[in-house]
Amino acid sequence: MLYWGCMPNIDIIIRTHFTRNRDEKKVRYCGADKAEVTRRCLISLVKSVNQLEPACQVQVVLYDDHSGVENLAMAQEILDSLQPPHSSKIIHATVSGPTATMVPAFTWGLNDSQKDLLYFLEDDYLHQPSTVSELANAHKYFSHMLGGRPVALYPFDDPYRYYKPENIQPTRIVLGPKRHWRVNHFTSGTFFTTHAVLAKHFTNISALGRVPVSSTMEDDTINKVWKDEDVTLFSPIPSLAL
Repeated sequence: MLYWGCMPNIDIIIRTHFTRNRDEKKVRYCGADKAEVTRRCLISLVKSVNQLEPACQVQVVLYDDHSGVENLAMAQEILDSLQPPHSSKIIHATVSGPTATMVPAFTWGLNDSQKDLLYFLEDDYLHQPSTVSELANAHKYFSHMLGGRPVALYPFDDPYRYYKPENIQPTRIVLGPKRHWRVNHFTSGTFFTTHAVLAKHFTNISALGRVPVSSTMEDDTINKVWKDEDVTLFSPIPSLAL
């Protein structure tokens, strides 16, 4: 396994609701209900974390929006399969709604995380076994190659972002430790970066959880961070999580 420099410690903050779709107008292509989607995605995340070398310590923080006793028991059983030195915790949200937990989850990362890297994650991303290790490697590599400049990663090469003509524009494709990546300017509430990036750009990042749900909510808030010359955002080709 490649790794550029010392092994990092990572907090993975995943916002969950086992029974509600974030976009109720879309039918999931897999045909499964939300609880099954979230269950399988959480299993895939834990399997990916368990692929890391022992020197890399991960805490999976499940920030849950009132999923119910049975679903949380299932989630805890999955989290219990994390191998040492990794750990987990469940935080019970005091607010509820499709985007309501974004601000408290981002705030937890800002004020309570003690880790080198933060991976904010929505609960419907299916991970490859190598995803977390590749994210950690790629982040360190790109930061090194860019002379220590801030870097963020979005693990999904989102096909919806190719549909608008204005999104078809020149980009840079670069070779990372294990695959090619492209420079990107768009994410959802899922992204991998440092605590310093979160702190510096907290206003625009947390605004994603404050504005009404719309087709432009990311462009009006968090995507302003990735269009800032201060932070370079990369997405893998092909996706590491989708």
